[in-house]
Amino acid sequence: MKIFFFSPCALDPKLGAAKMLMELSSAMEKLGWTPTLMGPPELGADRRDGPAKLQAYLEKHAGEYDVVDFDYKYLNLKRSDFSDRVLFVARAQLLLHHYVFSPLPPVTDVRGGLRLLKHQVDRFRKWRALSALDATFREADLVSVLNRHARRDLARRGVDPEKILVFPNGMSEARRPAFERVPAAPPPDPVVAFIGMFGPRKGSADLPDVVRRVTDAVPGARFRLLGTRGMFRTEGEVLAHFAPELRPRIEVIPSYAPETLPDLLRTCAVGVFPSYAEGFPLGVLEMLAAAVPVVAYDLPGAPEMLDAEYLVPPKDTRAMSDRLAALLLDRERLAGARVWARERARRFTWDRIAAETHEAYMKALEKQRAFAKPAP
Repeated sequence: MKIFFFSPCALDPKLGAAKMLMELSSAMEKLGWTPTLMGPPELGADRRDGPAKLQAYLEKHAGEYDVVDFDYKYLNLKRSDFSDRVLFVARAQLLLHHYVFSPLPPVTDVRGGLRLLKHQVDRFRKWRALSALDATFREADLVSVLNRHARRDLARRGVDPEKILVFPNGMSEARRPAFERVPAAPPPDPVVAFIGMFGPRKGSADLPDVVRRVTDAVPGARFRLLGTRGMFRTEGEVLAHFAPELRPRIEVIPSYAPETLPDLLRTCAVGVFPSYAEGFPLGVLEMLAAAVPVVAYDLPGAPEMLDAEYLVPPKDTRAMSDRLAALLLDRERLAGARVWARERARRFTWDRIAAETHEAYMKALEKQRAFAKPAP
């Protein structure tokens, strides 16, 4: 069976979406599939003409594959243009609908207000694109999303829920051992980890209040912010969001080599993830694999990995801080939570995800081809 994957991230393994697709492809290959991966460079395309180049490529070559698995933002699919013997799967790594309709973080100061204004303008531009994206989802034979929120939201917008598949991302077996070597026993110091770009969608406006509340409640508590570079590039730009008296309690590491992450998490007791919209946040999975339990908002992404006791309502920084402090102040409870975190992370393997994807695609192909027109 031949499958075509298209990634908008140019197959760069340093970029999360491309890396996840490459790992899924490798796992599918072990099940007998012959994958072809392409990004805009392989099509001779740039960001502007990528969709047109993908359309032209598929008009010529789609019939060479059994499955065409494509990023939903790059193809305005009209199903009648293609053979009904080919299964078209619209894949969403981060659903723009979540980004557009997620609740805005609170505004704390003028500087934050200006940032959020730009953030809102960007959301409005994305909102204007939603109707065309919804049409692609309705035209596709299957839709692959990363979380249950996405399935629910697309169904509300007229996409047949029976064809929406929820498949999470995973961690490769090559990376897992390094995280498993982090001791499950609680480290001696109350260090709280955060992994992610520091910006509005990731909860940058909420973290200062969380830091203040946790450090007030837990003597010696510190925060380690990892991979913050993006909207704010330097340590100083990130620390400027926090009151001067809090800054000595915060360590900012704007970027890091992926292989160093387990060691950076080794001395972290718990994790925090106040993001407002995600597909499947790899940072949460990485913390869990390192036996770091995570408290997050009950919004798209993190709930795919976390039980209800680790989820709080969006914008509720008090509840988030209370959950973190409760773990840090009770070492017996923390020890149990760390064992739970590692066990939960072990569910998300590419071999399991690929096997479920294989089964779903084969079932859909069999059903579709039973009613397909004979090949000319």
